[in-house]
Amino acid sequence: MSKRKTTVNPKTQQMALTAILATIAIVMAFTPIGYFGITGLFEIALILLPVAIGAVVLDWKAGLIMGAIFGITSFMIAAGIGMHPNALGTFMFQQNAFFTAIVCIVPRLICGVVPAFIYKLISKKDKKGFIAIPTACVSTAVLNTVLFLGAIWIFFGNPIQSEAAYGGFIVDKYGNFNFFTYFIAFAALNAPIEIAACGVLGTAIAKPLLILKEKMS
Repeated sequence: MSKRKTTVNPKTQQMALTAILATIAIVMAFTPIGYFGITGLFEIALILLPVAIGAVVLDWKAGLIMGAIFGITSFMIAAGIGMHPNALGTFMFQQNAFFTAIVCIVPRLICGVVPAFIYKLISKKDKKGFIAIPTACVSTAVLNTVLFLGAIWIFFGNPIQSEAAYGGFIVDKYGNFNFFTYFIAFAALNAPIEIAACGVLGTAIAKPLLILKEKMS
């Protein structure tokens, strides 16, 4: 008796996987799982995982949706709509809500889209995904760090002011946000862990999902 191959309509498959990842991202966003706090200012954004997985396993459209969920929920938390308010987000929101929305949302949209194209480009020669998958997953975290910090620099940073002159850390006695100090701390604490998480966990989850997706197609 021959075994029949189980197939699923590609559009149905795409919608189902996108819905599952979106649900996971939303749950992560409003629980400590999505933003694992180090201090009141620094958090490890594990919510990057569904963003990376969506971009790699599905496509840029799914990555865009996951990035939008990441960005919008990040803005909601900055606005005080969440279970775990972040001091940096609160500070930015109090300074300028519109700029905060840009900082929270736009970088996350980009880091949900670009990795999909990185994976697609590399996988043309790396059919088994040994390089393509981890590279695309890692790029999600790298892009998030670079673009998020860059947006803070543009809209809230004050590179002229020197924290050393005032003995402050992130914000000086005049309420000016100092990008350089935050960048160094963020790069030392957040970035390596987020990159490692996306590289290791993202790859470990995306690889079998890609295999499953291929078998069901």
